[in-house]
Amino acid sequence: MRKVILILILILYLCTELFAEETQEGKFGFSIEYMSTKDYSTVLGANFYLVEANTIGGYTNILASMGKEYKKYDDLDEYSFGDPVTGEFKELLMVNIGATRKIIKGIEIYFGLGYAMSSAYFIKYDSYHILSDNGEYAVPNHGKSKTGLNLNPGLLLYYKTIGIEVSYHSFTKSPAIGLGFVF
Repeated sequence: MRKVILILILILYLCTELFAEETQEGKFGFSIEYMSTKDYSTVLGANFYLVEANTIGGYTNILASMGKEYKKYDDLDEYSFGDPVTGEFKELLMVNIGATRKIIKGIEIYFGLGYAMSSAYFIKYDSYHILSDNGEYAVPNHGKSKTGLNLNPGLLLYYKTIGIEVSYHSFTKSPAIGLGFVF
């Protein structure tokens, strides 16, 4: 998952370099987003948006959970080898696209629709350390994994080059906040 976040940051940087110049009537912006949720470990994301002066703009949003990495065995289940289940965790990946609309100078609203994937896992412990170096490994918990649509309304506040965004994600029923730049 850390590789995914590093790739997102690289894409974020490249998009900033490629699209940083002001468009005729709008500005390009990006932010790093944090989502607060009890079901997932740290969830971070990247937002890219086009702030238009007198018309509808657009945005895209990518979110992924980050947590401890476990060796995963998708072909095993919670009963395999008789190893005890010591915990559970979930991973999340969400992608949204939508439209922005300027309300007044420095304030935009946006609404997006996206797709979300939540994968749940059991953490098991192998006392002989055959399946992993530290004995911990993960197997799917298909009963708690889910996919679905995400509705993503939000508010973007910006002053000069600094932007703050506040949003809600229906898939996780969680708020999110982001901080970034508008060029």
